[in-house]
Amino acid sequence: MTNSIGSLPQNQVATDVVSQKADAAAPKRQTATAGGTAANEAVTISDAATFSTNLLAFARSSDGIDHAAVKSLGSAIQNGTYNVSPGDLATALIGAAKAKSS
Repeated sequence: MTNSIGSLPQNQVATDVVSQKADAAAPKRQTATAGGTAANEAVTISDAATFSTNLLAFARSSDGIDHAAVKSLGSAIQNGTYNVSPGDLATALIGAAKAKSS
C-alpha cells in the first residue's frame, strides 16, 4: 500500500522536500536590530521543519476531499459492485445515532 498525502504519493512529497533541501540547507542570514544595534543571526531550518511546513501548506490548500476515493466509489456504485455488509451498515447507523445524541 502506498502512503499518500492528499493526491501526492509519499515518494512525490519526499522528492519535493529533497528538492527544497538545497534551499533549506544553506543557513538563512537575517539582519535584526535589537536596541538600536544591528546583529547578524544564522537560522538553519531542519529537514523535519521543512517537511512539516510543506505538509501544513498542502493541508491548508486542500479542499479536504479525496477525489480519487470519491471517483472510485462512484464507479463502483455505477457498476453495481459496491457492497456494504449489513453488519457494517448497522454499526455505522448506531455510531451516527450516538454521535447525534451526544
